[in-house]
Amino acid sequence: GQYWMDNLFCNGAENNLTDCRHDGWGKHDCQTDESAGVVCKTHFSSTTTPAPDPDVAAKDEPAMNLTRLDHAISGKIKVRLLGGRNTEEGRVEILVPGSDTWGLMCGDGWSLFEATVVCRQLGMGYAQSAMSTGYFGGNSSNIILSGLKCTGNEKNIDQCLHNTIGDVFCPGPASNPNIAELTCVEKMADLVPDVFELARSTHLEDKQLFFLGCAMEENCLASSADLAK
Repeated sequence: GQYWMDNLFCNGAENNLTDCRHDGWGKHDCQTDESAGVVCKTHFSSTTTPAPDPDVAAKDEPAMNLTRLDHAISGKIKVRLLGGRNTEEGRVEILVPGSDTWGLMCGDGWSLFEATVVCRQLGMGYAQSAMSTGYFGGNSSNIILSGLKCTGNEKNIDQCLHNTIGDVFCPGPASNPNIAELTCVEKMADLVPDVFELARSTHLEDKQLFFLGCAMEENCLASSADLAK
């Protein structure tokens, strides 16, 4: 269908989308799979029931099919990294209690939150990156866990939610399978940059030097700014 608004920018206080900035009515470069969507009320929202247990509902998103791993299995899941250039990176492999075969994790929904829990469980600090590729090897037919969801504060992945364990459907091209991978580092900044928000909100703006006195004093401007004083 027709796209009427593109590159919409709001500060959150507007009462209507028409109060936000955009490229102009009907002006866009959107593809057919770039339609914007929103969930205004989740299945957790209720005026008669108490707030959900944070151990059960790790994120305020549809999770009706998700359960904690330690509720679905008996025993502790073992985790290891293989295929990396060093011991702190690689594809994530897990060993389920009662099995002697290591399996892989599906990369769907894989993020720094889940990767951080894996790094913590391995005693390797924090997650620097979380990838969903076949860069570190592995075969998609060996994937046995999908839909892992963590808040990032868990001590091990047993405390995280999951979708399916065992016979798992994990879509992805054969040339680059959708496998959960990560890189751990000993020290990491205590924040998670939102790359999508950065890309959405970054813009260029011309300012007179009169308004940039502080930036000038802190040497935040280009060296050519000295010539314009």
